[in-house]
Amino acid sequence: MNTRTSKGLALTALACVFGQASAIFGISTGPGSTEVGFSTVGQVNGGGGVVFAPHWVASASHLGLGDFVLNGVTYHPDIHVTQSAYDTTLYHFSAAFSDFTPLYSGSPVGQEVTMVGYGFSGTQRADHLGYTLAGASGIKRSATNTIGQVGNFSKNGGLFYYMIADLDTADAATPPPYTRDNLGDGGPTTNEGGVAGGDSGGGFFINDGGVQKLAGVTNFSWFDDSAPTDQGAQSLLYGYGGSGAADFSEGPVRDWIDRTIAPEPATTALIGGAFLGLLAMRRRA
Repeated sequence: MNTRTSKGLALTALACVFGQASAIFGISTGPGSTEVGFSTVGQVNGGGGVVFAPHWVASASHLGLGDFVLNGVTYHPDIHVTQSAYDTTLYHFSAAFSDFTPLYSGSPVGQEVTMVGYGFSGTQRADHLGYTLAGASGIKRSATNTIGQVGNFSKNGGLFYYMIADLDTADAATPPPYTRDNLGDGGPTTNEGGVAGGDSGGGFFINDGGVQKLAGVTNFSWFDDSAPTDQGAQSLLYGYGGSGAADFSEGPVRDWIDRTIAPEPATTALIGGAFLGLLAMRRRA
């Protein structure tokens, strides 16, 4: 299932193309690699999910509803809130998690991101044109990239707000036109790579002053209209394809998240009432 934007990009929901196996591939990320950090990234229905507040996990709604598995422990949500236009589901858990990754605030364009997910990895092609998928699923891996563009397109009766990163080559043997910097983001990062196959629900993280923050959850891979059709998976080609996520960093999606996880009015009233009662006691004293 592809959706085309006004900019000529074909966006492909990951679970629809490769199934619910996930993939992270990159320059220094191979089939034998493992990401040992990002302890707030777990799994939902074979895809990913990220703890972003003490009681909340975010994932991609096209994965369907399910339990959250983190570090071998299965957690059952008591509430879920889905916004299909944003392809995002927020899960609430009654017990607080011991750690969470706060949300990033501000424009993500030009920011380096670390993409984290579970599943298959990839190897660079012998013809130097991109990647092929390889390795085993169920392993947490990471790669880096730079956000080159944000935007929106119509989805499920609303607007889906996205951030995307292109796949740039660092391989001197890559021939033109695969050497082009599609989104003009400045070329490859140290571990330039991307997502593929059902990596949905995993996180796009930005290092903000030494603190990793969640900028969005993975939803799709993409390629532009000029991508060759005879060179395999177009989203895995240098200069033509890349990775995308729902944009949590600003705008309508962030506003919806903030409203959803805000304390309920009854809770706020109880807190306010307790404060006023304490203030009255102090005055009487």
